Amino acid sequence: MKKCISIVITILIGIANANGQAIQQRSWSDGSDTLFTEYASFQGVVVDSTVRLIPYSEVHEPDSFRYILYGDDGIWPLQKFPLSAASDIDFISEKNKNFYLVTDGFGRRVFEINYTDPDNPIEAGFSFTGQSRPLINPVDASIFYDNGDRKILITDAGGNRVVKVDRLGGDEEWFYGDGNSGMGRNQLSGPADALALPDTNLYLICDQGNSRIIMVEESTKNVMWSYGNAGELNPTDIEYEAESNSVLVTDRGNHQVFFIRISDSIVWWSYGTGERGSAANMLDSPIDADILENGNILIADAGNNRLLEVNRGGEVEWAFEHRPLLNLSDADRLPSDRTVIIADYPPLFNDIPIWLAYSDSLFVSDYMSIGKAVNIDSLYWEGETPENSDIRLQIRSADNPANLGVAQ
Repeated sequence: MKKCISIVITILIGIANANGQAIQQRSWSDGSDTLFTEYASFQGVVVDSTVRLIPYSEVHEPDSFRYILYGDDGIWPLQKFPLSAASDIDFISEKNKNFYLVTDGFGRRVFEINYTDPDNPIEAGFSFTGQSRPLINPVDASIFYDNGDRKILITDAGGNRVVKVDRLGGDEEWFYGDGNSGMGRNQLSGPADALALPDTNLYLICDQGNSRIIMVEESTKNVMWSYGNAGELNPTDIEYEAESNSVLVTDRGNHQVFFIRISDSIVWWSYGTGERGSAANMLDSPIDADILENGNILIADAGNNRLLEVNRGGEVEWAFEHRPLLNLSDADRLPSDRTVIIADYPPLFNDIPIWLAYSDSLFVSDYMSIGKAVNIDSLYWEGETPENSDIRLQIRSADNPANLGVAQ
């Protein structure tokens, strides 16, 4: 009787490690001291391996058993480009080149890295520390276009202002905030984020210290719209959705992320009950939220040391919580569904960009026939699996493919 087998591989998560990778080989058998179904560790890893099943004196390596996961970039290249403490990183793709716009808070500057070649990143032409007034503690920067020209909007929390800078010349072209903490005209208090509304002369500002979101007109500096009451809102991040003319607000103090429509100031979607927690539909001190291309919301749930991707129905579609993301302050989804975050990389560094390499999906191989009746009591797994991987394997066997499909 032929014996049909398949292997179920759950590759959980890893964080790309810039250091050298050790190769490990493991084997399991029923009744052994080592758990047959699981070998797990909980540190960072690049997974780039071939998993092969070697049944009863025969070796098979069909393509269906090959599972390759990538995690290319690792942690920030601190040796080449030292950082004091990053607070924000944005991915930009232009003219066949990939850039990262980095806000280095304690370093008091905003600059670009050309990441077209991850192995040889070079600092791009833009680096800004402030001209007439130096940056005090920049916490965010974003790219936008004004009449076709590329601009950068910098949020300087320590300087209580938002600055518009020309990308090419590095000149300050506009600012909001006179440098003093306050709620008067042209005043802010510890702003946390700002963005330009497309094709307008309007700016949204997350004025955290004043517990409000405001919309400011560039030419007059008039406040055209405002949301929030003193002490009731603790906004740390904002995003704009043009289709609904709404602002996505990350309210850290109230443990919520919500959409508010600018036209009528109505909150029409929210995630988080308003109470601190980690259960379903709960957050703990969220610090950042992004609108993804698929419409879902990526939430940096800082108090829970995790990332959540939530759909508009309030369901969690993906979570990165297998390994704590300590001191998480920013998260951005990259092409190919990869993610870059700002977090600690213990025990080495604090507040640096880290490129995540992960898969939490299940891979079930095609079946293969051994061609003869055999009892398999041992599974030998061999692969170039880096140290600190977190991989779980399960073998299925049956007398025919139909039974194999429902085997546990």
